[in-house]
Amino acid sequence: MRIERFAIVLALFLGGCATVRIQDPEALKSTHGYVQAVIAESWGEPAPTLALVSTKDDAVYQLERRRSGPALLSSWLPAGEYRLMAMRDDTDLPLIYVAPGRVTDLGGMRSFDIGSYKRVLVQFSHPDFAAVLKAGAEANKRYLTASEPLEWRIDRVPKPDSTYSVGESGRLGLVASLLMAYERKVNEPPLSKRMAEATSVDILLALARNAAVPTRDEPSADSLGNNYYPGDFGQIRVRSPDGDWTSIDTGVLQPLTAVAVYDDIRIVGTRYGSILYQLPPFDGPWKPASSFAENVAVFDVDRIGNKLYALALEMGPSQQTLVGVIQQLNAVGVYTAQLNELGSYKLLRRIDCGSVPVHLPMVGVRGEVVGNAYFANTCTDLYRFDVSSDASASAGPGHVVSQFSASHEVAGLLTGMKSQGVFSTLSVSDDYGVTWREMPRPTYSVFNIHMYSRDSGFAALWDANAFSVDVEFLKFSAERKEWEKQFEVDSGACRFLVSTRDHRTHLCVTQGGSILRVAGSRLEPEFAVD
Repeated sequence: MRIERFAIVLALFLGGCATVRIQDPEALKSTHGYVQAVIAESWGEPAPTLALVSTKDDAVYQLERRRSGPALLSSWLPAGEYRLMAMRDDTDLPLIYVAPGRVTDLGGMRSFDIGSYKRVLVQFSHPDFAAVLKAGAEANKRYLTASEPLEWRIDRVPKPDSTYSVGESGRLGLVASLLMAYERKVNEPPLSKRMAEATSVDILLALARNAAVPTRDEPSADSLGNNYYPGDFGQIRVRSPDGDWTSIDTGVLQPLTAVAVYDDIRIVGTRYGSILYQLPPFDGPWKPASSFAENVAVFDVDRIGNKLYALALEMGPSQQTLVGVIQQLNAVGVYTAQLNELGSYKLLRRIDCGSVPVHLPMVGVRGEVVGNAYFANTCTDLYRFDVSSDASASAGPGHVVSQFSASHEVAGLLTGMKSQGVFSTLSVSDDYGVTWREMPRPTYSVFNIHMYSRDSGFAALWDANAFSVDVEFLKFSAERKEWEKQFEVDSGACRFLVSTRDHRTHLCVTQGGSILRVAGSRLEPEFAVD
């Protein structure tokens, strides 16, 4: 995949793996209470945690994660009074009461970056939260002395989390000067500053939806030139041809991981196995279409005529490591359905990945409609699916494809890159994957590459120095038949790269969630968050 395997394996050994503490509710129910909360996850960030501090002796108790999907964190804690560790400095908040044999319900929450090295944990209501909390209480009802929970609720934005620590800021040097110039141009402070000054939870949530980052480099596009990206916090991030950014709220809390936009329907896939749709005039609620297991991420939704395709990744445990959050990829499934039967996806092929570790935002699994066929780049091979017969066959170049793309300018032109340091290989096909030829490849660790034609292309790669990692941007020189460096930036200015559907515009997502456009030999700001 896009992170070289030796680096991943090293990081996994160094990162360690958390285990869930086993408790015996039958033995604890006379002295302990069951405490639970739901935390909505943020894309590409460590799994949520929640700790309570006893007001009696300052003992700290960590709630344990009990399921995938919206994170249910729970534990049986000694009876008494507590504060949330993330809110312990906000002494005006009510205390949390835990009673023997009772449920203490802390509600649903999400953590938000509000700039200046600060985060705030916000409690709010949502149907997804209510369903998970109800199921958690139901699973423990035989140990409870009362069915009614002790609810802890707050109705304002608490003070920032004083226990939060950050690494390198995304707003340093070049990024800082670019964003300050952008703020002067639009005469508006960055979203993070407005979030920090929000006077209500509703105002903060509205701003946070507009600040949601794109999650994947696989947009959909409409006939007007707008590009639609799956985004964090249930948002579709929309970029106009002029570089203006807006959001469409799907009403879910999960990160979106796939989006498909057509004149007669809009479809999204989520990190935890849901497919939703919306019909014209596109101002009504999003409706559930199909659901996979909660350990499945829907990574592509595509269409040929009235036939739909979905790419579903079966995920294993995640770990926080030196290179970020790493997740086990167990298998990739390719599914199909008819447009009038959205709830009936059938499996066409399942590819076993053998629990390979991947970095989800940068994983190279990708689906693409090319001509009259569906191409699925998986963990082991690139496959072509025939739209008429559903038959599938290998269409790859004979090596693992870490990055796959199809040209929107030259029919049948495919790019397949194997990123493995000095053993990397760049292959190109001119005939829809029937035959392939090798081309000169960029050096280092390529994480984005696309050939527009036989003689022109774009690439981005990581260049690791002794104390830092830079991102380099290159173009292919037809005259010299090699890749030429255009410029480089610190990785904080480009922690993730997305492109428009035609691959002609490339956009860096900064460490703080702002969006900078690659413009010739420089970056130009389009959207300021941090």
